[in-house]
Amino acid sequence: MIKRILPIICLLFVTFEPARADVNIGDKAPEITVDKWYNLPKGKKSVTKADLKGQIVVVEFWATWCGPCIASIPHLNEMQAKYKKDGVVLLAVSYEPTATVSKFLGSRKMNYVVAAGGETTRDAFGIDGYPTSFIIDPDGNVVWKGHPATIDEPLAKIVKETPAKGKSFLVSGSAKSLATKADKLYQKRDYEGAMKAYEQLSKDYSETKEGKTAKEKLKKMKGNSSIMEKIKSAKEERQADKWLRCARALAQYGDPADSVKYYKRIIDKYPNTKSAKFALSEYDAIKEKAGKSASKNDASSEKKSAKKSAEADGEDEDEDSDDDSDSDDSDDADEDSSDDE
Repeated sequence: MIKRILPIICLLFVTFEPARADVNIGDKAPEITVDKWYNLPKGKKSVTKADLKGQIVVVEFWATWCGPCIASIPHLNEMQAKYKKDGVVLLAVSYEPTATVSKFLGSRKMNYVVAAGGETTRDAFGIDGYPTSFIIDPDGNVVWKGHPATIDEPLAKIVKETPAKGKSFLVSGSAKSLATKADKLYQKRDYEGAMKAYEQLSKDYSETKEGKTAKEKLKKMKGNSSIMEKIKSAKEERQADKWLRCARALAQYGDPADSVKYYKRIIDKYPNTKSAKFALSEYDAIKEKAGKSASKNDASSEKKSAKKSAEADGEDEDEDSDDDSDSDDSDDADEDSSDDE
């Protein structure tokens, strides 16, 4: 019995030797020191105390061998993506050595900051089981402690009630990366893609240097009629291509009449697109096919109608025949009556 229950207990919560400290809600958060940081913005090699000042920090203590920790990764990926722009920084701290954590990261996608060699930090927080998470407010106070699976509600409340003081270093890194991507798209003359990237920068990272630069570039792009015309053409080409694929699929597998509608829509609305040229060359053939299909359906309908009419006439003839028979019997009866007289 003990052998069967023990693995389940270990999976849910693994106990270590008694910790040297015990951090609770309301306490000042201990300083975070580790051997190596992973998944930092390009050009950054460590997370400093200054980086976390004024931010909402989530510290998750985990281990590569911990099943519940691994199961929490997709949830934490989503959480960091959702709250990054709100100044939330997620730090996943493992006490394990660099080699172990590096190997694990080679097969797992953890889209947040990860640390190896955090044994000192683990003890400072008083961790005796995995996974355990803490939320630290912008003033450096621990305001929540628990399993990462239950962090959504308290984190949303803290973001609303005690917001971060400024953007985090993660946002700055993301802004630089997005700005580089936008500039490359612009150089390749993918103006539609560049505009989307600049719009995202100006919206999500408005307070950063990259966000302000993106706003200026957007203004210039919108003031350039040639660029705006190319963006418009790109959108039209994409929509026309979508309709052309629908038209061809309906022509082959569906109702040709529906296919004709899509071909006509392309020709009428986007006559200058590449798809319109294909639509014009295919339109007559599919229209003829749709006409034959319609004629066949009409003929079939007429045939069914004629058959129904014939069946109805047959029923009327049977009724007339019955009436005639009754009439003959009546005449015979009258003749018999006359003879008796």
